[in-house]
Amino acid sequence: MFGGGIGFGEGSQGEESLENWKRNVWRWNWVWRREPRGRELEELEELKVTLGNRGPSRGGKEGSVWSLDAGVGFSVKEVRRLIDGKRTPNGAATMWVKAIPKKVSVFLWRAKLGRLPVREELDKRGIDLHSLLCPCCGDEVETIDHALFGCTKLTVLWKLIERWWKTDLSGCSSIEDLLGQGFHRGSSGKVFKRWVALVGSFLYFIWSNRNKTTFGHLSGPIEDEFYRFQLQSFEWISRRDTEIALDWKMWLSDPSSG
Repeated sequence: MFGGGIGFGEGSQGEESLENWKRNVWRWNWVWRREPRGRELEELEELKVTLGNRGPSRGGKEGSVWSLDAGVGFSVKEVRRLIDGKRTPNGAATMWVKAIPKKVSVFLWRAKLGRLPVREELDKRGIDLHSLLCPCCGDEVETIDHALFGCTKLTVLWKLIERWWKTDLSGCSSIEDLLGQGFHRGSSGKVFKRWVALVGSFLYFIWSNRNKTTFGHLSGPIEDEFYRFQLQSFEWISRRDTEIALDWKMWLSDPSSG
């Protein structure tokens, strides 16, 4: 049973739960203490993408092994040692910006490192997918840059964000391009951090909507979704960025000002 009441299983003591097998294909059987909500839904959607069609071997004995020390098993000490001994891959710096939630900073960092579970990356990891095409537009292979920038279903969103931010983003086709726009808005570190917060919030919004579309949870016009994004990002940044007192009208007119 997962935290938050999310769980699955084959049955007690390794016994098969027959309703999980349909024509020799494993179907995940989700069990809830309560219906998932908020962040739990986002994490569940990402888990479903990661799992894909994978499942246990029928008739086999399933289990888990702590790969760092299979003989002893999991320990907090070993995890801490692993974290302390690792450096950030590829020299890419983490982007911890206090104005946005940690989950958004982690998302932005993972996106920069190419570690979002888009279909191209899942295929590289040996996960069998029925298609590598973008689940939103169905026109191209779903890469990270496509999912966040190139998908034709994002055209309306990018026009809305350009109008709101009062800037031309037509030349941006990657996270590096978009973050680079922050240097052109002012040399102040405070201005750039505000820009990173805006970029991270917007890309996280795109990714969340991608997941909702993939699993059929997106409802209502995209304009309404965009307004909810404006409201959510305002709440995130205004509560965390104490250097500038934001008000709602200022936020709607120019969120990068200050």
